Formats: sequence, structure tokens, C-alpha cells
Amino acid sequence: MSVLRRLVPLAGLAAMTAGLLGALVRGRSSATALTRERDALVAERRRLVHDLRGHLSPMMMVSERLATHTDPSVARLATLMLDRVERASASLRR
Repeated sequence: MSVLRRLVPLAGLAAMTAGLLGALVRGRSSATALTRERDALVAERRRLVHDLRGHLSPMMMVSERLATHTDPSVARLATLMLDRVERASASLRR
């Protein structure tokens, strides 16, 4: 399963939280199940972000090293690659 497909269910976290609040107001026992499900999604997101940042880190180090290359075309492409890796890393921090 792709990482993006695994992150998509996290978009429903707000709806799940709203459902949890509604269940609490109504006094349902499903509130515990919703809480567990929400906590599982949060934990999964943390693991995914950690794993993705672990994969991006070596790419960033190689890009930084290639950016100092004497060949201008290599340095330009390395700078472009570094920019993309930094943007991907920044998007994971949100």
C-alpha cells in the first residue's frame, strides 16, 4: 500500500473526533471504540512520518554534497533535488 494511500484516512480524523464528541454527548459506549481508532490513526501517522523522514535524510545529505560539485549542471540539478526534498520534509512537519 502506498504511503499516500495510508495517509488519506487521516483526513477523516476531524470527522472521527466529531463523532466521538457526539457519542460522548449521547452517552454511547462506542466512544471508547472511536477513541481507540483515533489513537491508532495518530500513532500510525507518527510512524509514517518518522519512516518517511528517515528516507528523506540520506537524499538531503547527498543533494547537499552534489550541490558543491564543480560541474554547473550537476550542481544545478542537485540544488533542485535539495529543494524538493526540503519541501517534502516540510510538508511532513505540518
